[in-house]
Amino acid sequence: MASLLTTRSVGAQEVLTNESVVEMVKAGLSERVIIAKIRNSPTKFDTQTDALIALKKNGVPEKVIDLPQPEVQSPVVRPKRKPVRPVEIKFGSVKKHIRYATEIPVAIANWLIEQGKELPITANFIHPSEAGFSQSATTKKLKSGQYMRVGHNQEALLHKARELLDGCGHEGLQIKVLLDNGITLSA
Repeated sequence: MASLLTTRSVGAQEVLTNESVVEMVKAGLSERVIIAKIRNSPTKFDTQTDALIALKKNGVPEKVIDLPQPEVQSPVVRPKRKPVRPVEIKFGSVKKHIRYATEIPVAIANWLIEQGKELPITANFIHPSEAGFSQSATTKKLKSGQYMRVGHNQEALLHKARELLDGCGHEGLQIKVLLDNGITLSA
């Protein structure tokens, strides 16, 4: 048992170690109780081969040994990344400045409306009123008075724009979206 770590306290909350798990097993606590304690506590487990073998030899159930380390153990601080936003959309001879991904299919739809095209009413995409969508849906009003459901995934919005062009007879018209990091998305 020399390879097992000892229990330490951080503030008022106990840090669980291999040794504290063995102590709970020897005290007769159920597997369910031990797993709940591990999931709700900070931990510092020794996962080297010798330590895992010692756990098994001391009667620690396989389900307990197999548990993933809780995230409380060592929080990882990741720097926040600035979201990559579109700055321009080009299709055919049209070039429009945009600021948000939600504007990708809206710019295409409004251009099609200006060209005299009638947009198809499509479930969960284009509808005559906002009532055609769930309350949690993000929608944009088009020049025709119809509403379009938009999300925030640039690739999905670009795909929706492609579907609009194709559905209105512009299969060969390429869409290019310039992002603020210099990358161009195409459809």
